[in-house]
Amino acid sequence: MKNAVIYLRYSDPKQTGGITIETQEAACRAACEREGYEIVDVLKDEAVSAKESKDLNKRRLADLYNYCIQHSGKFELLMVYKLNRFARSVEQHSWLRARLKEHGILLRSATEVINETPEGKLMENVLASIAQFDNDVKSVVVKKNMWQRVEQGLFPFPPPFGYKPQVHEGRKIAPYILDKEPIEAVKYVFKVFSEGKVSKSLIASELKTWKVMTYRGKRVNWTPQLVYRILKNPYYLGFLRHEDGRLIRGLHEPCIEPEVFEKCQGIQGVGTKPIIYKKSFNEDFPLRGHVYCDSCKKPLTASWSTGKYKKYPYYYCQNPSCRRSKKTISKDVLENEYLEMLTQLKPTEKAINVFESKLLKRYKERESELKSDYLNTLKEVQELEKQEEWVIESGRKGIIPEHLVKKQIDDLEQQLVFAKANLNDNYNEELDVKSLLSFANSFFVRLDIVWLDASPKAKVRLQNFLFPNGVIYHYSGLSNTGLCPLFQQIKDVSLSKSVDGDLTENRTPIAGMKTRRPNR
Repeated sequence: MKNAVIYLRYSDPKQTGGITIETQEAACRAACEREGYEIVDVLKDEAVSAKESKDLNKRRLADLYNYCIQHSGKFELLMVYKLNRFARSVEQHSWLRARLKEHGILLRSATEVINETPEGKLMENVLASIAQFDNDVKSVVVKKNMWQRVEQGLFPFPPPFGYKPQVHEGRKIAPYILDKEPIEAVKYVFKVFSEGKVSKSLIASELKTWKVMTYRGKRVNWTPQLVYRILKNPYYLGFLRHEDGRLIRGLHEPCIEPEVFEKCQGIQGVGTKPIIYKKSFNEDFPLRGHVYCDSCKKPLTASWSTGKYKKYPYYYCQNPSCRRSKKTISKDVLENEYLEMLTQLKPTEKAINVFESKLLKRYKERESELKSDYLNTLKEVQELEKQEEWVIESGRKGIIPEHLVKKQIDDLEQQLVFAKANLNDNYNEELDVKSLLSFANSFFVRLDIVWLDASPKAKVRLQNFLFPNGVIYHYSGLSNTGLCPLFQQIKDVSLSKSVDGDLTENRTPIAGMKTRRPNR
């Protein structure tokens, strides 16, 4: 008598209706007995979905294949209840079926007629295709049902960091609840980032020292990418994002205030000027990549040159086709000329006073505008709250259908969140403008000293702030093609108000300014 192995698999441990694991086994045993095979083993894959994650499903098929290889020659038939219990992909079915046949193992179904005849092979291929079609249809239905859950304010996906599942008797899905320790880390991320003083990398580095554990007992690996995902997730605001992009009010408890969330989005949305020429940073040469050759318009590089007794630092043009390519500039010479350029860039006291007076005047005007915007936004919030109350009352009285009530409430809630966030944007605490101007004034008058005393990285940031497009070296002095908006504004304001000549007193020829090396 030939031997057979039974392979049983089903998708839901609560499965009923005549296809439980016991029912499948009984049908397979009856089929083996009917065809004259002796059962030598029964393999069970209980509570495993026919369409798991691709990697897991492939591993299970590989386990079945390895079992068959290891027991090759010990059985001749693999019996399944139905072909869709074997595989629900035509590709997987064909691959595994061919491998089994190579080892003399036939595939049979207890409830379907398949064999090695042309008709039997055709039926097998048709049934495998039907199994895949059935699985694909179920996948679409499941996906649709999941997004319907989202419409209801439930989140049918794994809980975001900071939340954990709760069990409700009689409900498969319940709103997630706050996970005490992780949610404090989430609040810290929003609080610190909203202040606009630290980067996502620094936040991640700080949180690594917290040793935060998830509800599964796994330690969190903090990275800037994780911090970014937290900051962008509206779930913490109390909203779920639908597949079509809509925000829907969730049934879970939010942990972040709208104004804090919106402030973080604003900070993340502020782009930085793209780097025109990127070079690895070298602390010895802060001007490398910032100063450009006047001949080929390529940025100067820098390096140490080894002499007979010591090394010497030089800047030079690295473009071999440039006529300046063999011309070197001593580090001290170039950086002293740059320092002189910053000295000339400093605005005069008269120019600063004109700028301060115009700024204070404009601030007062803007403050009045902000108060007006604040009142308008407050009025908008009150109107939205009245509309929300009317919709709820109309739904209670049956004037508006229930599904329309929910949709309108979600839309109004979303509008309210952003309107309330705008309240904070439009009118915040009054600034001590005079103190800020006093600080700025000290920065203006000490501009060259600030650069000289700064760390190498701080020098690079200051240089890029002052001259976004870099400066040009003429091998007899420096010039710039454009200033930062702040210094340009000071120049424009001072010149427009000039009465007794140039308020810069000819000391700050900003646009196209050129410094000359003194004769030696």
